[in-house]
Amino acid sequence: MLGVLLSFAVLFLAAIACVVLARESAVPFVLAEAAVLVASAIGYGVYTFVRK
Repeated sequence: MLGVLLSFAVLFLAAIACVVLARESAVPFVLAEAAVLVASAIGYGVYTFVRK
């Protein structure tokens, strides 16, 4: 659970930095970052399900 919290903190901080530094790239960056977070969570879930 701590890993999920830290992942969201990193996502939030990176999104803020992107908005401040490159406003025109903020939406694609945030969407891509969220997609990678979701994909990695699904991958981990499938991996642990298959491993059992």
